[in-house]
Amino acid sequence: MTTPSSSRDSRDSGHLPQLSLLKVQIARSAITAVQTAVAALGNPALTRHQPFERHLRDVLCVRVHPPQEDTALLAAGRRLLTP
Repeated sequence: MTTPSSSRDSRDSGHLPQLSLLKVQIARSAITAVQTAVAALGNPALTRHQPFERHLRDVLCVRVHPPQEDTALLAAGRRLLTP
């Protein structure tokens, strides 16, 4: 038996707040990994001929995609501190 989408959506939406925090952690890990690779390679990694230059630009852009880190962390703090 299938459930109406409205009841399924309300039941499945309980995990959405955790997804924001998951996005923050994944973004931090990806940025750290690419920055470490670029630091290990030095200046040559920043030339347009190397894929790390593009990877660095792409991974740094994740910071501006919603939810942004500050918003996600503030919301998580409010959820934890609100009785």
